[in-house]
Amino acid sequence: MDYSILINLIIKVAILVAIGYIAKKAGIMTEEREKGISQLLVDIICPVSIIASGSSDYSASMVKNMCLIAVIAGIYYAAGILLMRPISRRMKLSDQGKAIFLTMAVFGNTAFIGYPITQELYGNEGFVYAVIYNFFFQLYFFTYGISRISGMKQINLKKIIVTPLNGALLVMLVLFLFQIKLPGVVQDTFQSVGNMMVPLSMIVVGGSLVGMKPAQILMDRASYLVSFFRLLFFPLLMTIVLKLFGIQGDLLTVSVVLTAVPCGTMNVIFAKQYDCDVDFASRAVIQSMLLCVVTIPCILFLLSFIA
Repeated sequence: MDYSILINLIIKVAILVAIGYIAKKAGIMTEEREKGISQLLVDIICPVSIIASGSSDYSASMVKNMCLIAVIAGIYYAAGILLMRPISRRMKLSDQGKAIFLTMAVFGNTAFIGYPITQELYGNEGFVYAVIYNFFFQLYFFTYGISRISGMKQINLKKIIVTPLNGALLVMLVLFLFQIKLPGVVQDTFQSVGNMMVPLSMIVVGGSLVGMKPAQILMDRASYLVSFFRLLFFPLLMTIVLKLFGIQGDLLTVSVVLTAVPCGTMNVIFAKQYDCDVDFASRAVIQSMLLCVVTIPCILFLLSFIA
């Protein structure tokens, strides 16, 4: 791995997060604007970027890896939930806190953090893998995850399946598998729109840091345990299991990186919606975001020797 790419990425992310923090602190980016940017990312920029990645040249190995990443993601979420259920029950937290503890530990920020990192390090191919991985995030989070956070058992499958991201994923797969090429000007335009994903997503992350007192983040023991599972335990376990099954190269690295991202902000959004220990959810998200600046480079450094 070219470490200059990783170092440049860390510097870029740090600058963009700082810009978001300053903009929110100065009142330039209000809560309403932050929500609007997030909606723009999820409903427009990210889907357009996914469609643009469908222009990748067909290869049997890439198709095989796309199938493998689907299997890996599906098994990870099922195994993660099964593993964390007994652990969460033993935590000295309220029932709401136990629910958030489980979802925080299992469901990472595969979109806002995972997409930019994989695209920056591995190009369109890595981004495609991340999109497929994120599909399983949505499938598990909007079924099991929401049922835990809300305490309700009824699930709306239509809301899970019919989304701009999944629609874009379907279009991307058709373009890729049938090698349909978009007109040059359309492809270039879509690529330009997709290039906005990294800076805007990191600026939103920076804005989310405003309002949290350092003491609250640093003194929360339960959040440290969430960060341990989210940033170290699951990525290292993923590395060991994939190596045992002979998976290596970019597929191994992308799978592990997507498992090593900080807690998903969706946890906070739905914790607010269902009044489910929002403060704990916010502390865990912010703490894991701060710690991942150290843990993700360390994971990548380790992978450079064994991937």
